[in-house]
Amino acid sequence: MSKVQQWRDAKSKASEATKFLALLGKPQNTTARGNGYLHGISVVTSIYHQETDGAKNYHECKNFDDALTKVIKERFAELSKMAVDAMHENARCAAIDAQTEVQAMLAEIDKAQEIKGE
Repeated sequence: MSKVQQWRDAKSKASEATKFLALLGKPQNTTARGNGYLHGISVVTSIYHQETDGAKNYHECKNFDDALTKVIKERFAELSKMAVDAMHENARCAAIDAQTEVQAMLAEIDKAQEIKGE
């Protein structure tokens, strides 16, 4: 995938997440009324660790997942902002990474225009 496409994808994902979170607190124009709210979070963690050959290597703990879900719900505003900020930062970095590719494309366009103008 080209660096330009990676940049476009990163921008699209960040934009989608921003619009998604904007639904929180937004009035609903339906018979349901009220405002958009966090309906659910699903957390399943898995830790890879194999004590010995042949031993169990993927471990899950529902009690931990339940506790983590509770913490995420309590700190959702803070954590969701951090997540979206990270997505926008990823898009910014992808733009910088795409710069060389874009400059090469522009050089090709300039060359094509020079040939056309001859």
